[in-house]
Amino acid sequence: KKIQDQRQNVMAEFKQAFKQAHEFLREREQHLLEKLEALQQELTEGREKYKSRGVTELARLALVISELETKAQQPAAELLQDTRDFVNRYPRKKFWIGKPIARAVKKKTGEFSEKLQSLQRGLREFQGKLLRDLEYKTVSVTLDPQSASGYLQLSEDWKCVTYSSLYQSAYLHPQQFDCEPGVLGRKGFTWGKVYWEVEVDREGWSEEEEEGEEEEEGEEEEEEEEEAGYGDGYEDWETDEDEESLGEEEEEEEEEEEEEVLESCMVGVARDSVKRKGDLSLRPEDGVWALRLSSAGIWANTDPEAELFPALRPRRVGIALDYEGGTVTFTNAESQELIYTFTATFTRRLVPFLWLKWPGTRLLLRP
Repeated sequence: KKIQDQRQNVMAEFKQAFKQAHEFLREREQHLLEKLEALQQELTEGREKYKSRGVTELARLALVISELETKAQQPAAELLQDTRDFVNRYPRKKFWIGKPIARAVKKKTGEFSEKLQSLQRGLREFQGKLLRDLEYKTVSVTLDPQSASGYLQLSEDWKCVTYSSLYQSAYLHPQQFDCEPGVLGRKGFTWGKVYWEVEVDREGWSEEEEEGEEEEEGEEEEEEEEEAGYGDGYEDWETDEDEESLGEEEEEEEEEEEEEVLESCMVGVARDSVKRKGDLSLRPEDGVWALRLSSAGIWANTDPEAELFPALRPRRVGIALDYEGGTVTFTNAESQELIYTFTATFTRRLVPFLWLKWPGTRLLLRP
């Protein structure tokens, strides 16, 4: 009875929180709808203004065309007599004066768009958290040191793993990964809906994003300069030496890209009976359902790998396992964006799975 009372109290708290959140979102929705209506009214008035101006200009042009057609029937001598008078009466005019949309309107539109995106993001995060808290049980998981490859180092609490290019295991445990830098979780699941997170903590992760933004800005500036016609035209000439150096640079870039693809990590779930010796493919048919993340992108470990394009690169990956439902769902734990869902029929015990071959990177289990 005590457990039943506690359950009722928890459900009542959830309902109250949901009611308050729903009321808050409804008020925000009403506020934004009112702003949208005012903005639409402003845009309508501007459209009517330019429409009226367009009608007036079309009437003026029709009059000019009609008079020109009449004059075209006159002899050349008569046509040339009053050209100055005609030009004075119908001077050249700019129909569209200034910008088509007022700066204030553009600013308000941008502000409204930002607020709408913020509301959608907040609603998505709220829905994701609500569903996760109500449907899935958040569990605390740790790593099994006996399964850890010699290339991996585990923290004392068995929640963090790092990679080393040197094999450091003094002996080979029967349950240990040997060639592949993998490790399994200690806790396994044979029923229910459970959820945990993996944080990808990599040195220089944020710096890479900033460099990418700077490169994009630099490319945009270069494109603007090219469009403006900057340069004297001689910079585009290439010699045989230039072509050779370009070829060498391209080969180096390709080699760097290959190395970047090799440096990656995998997060997901695996059967506790997964093969651990020798070279492994680590696919769903082998009992591994995971995402592979690297600086080059994100992939699902299907065969062949499926490249994914989430809106944001996840720093924390949420893993939701529905054993009876046969799904493993990956989300961005910060934005609640759905990344990928595997569907399968589970018959064996499943455990958390991590694979790391990415120097300067740590994987941390949360909570």
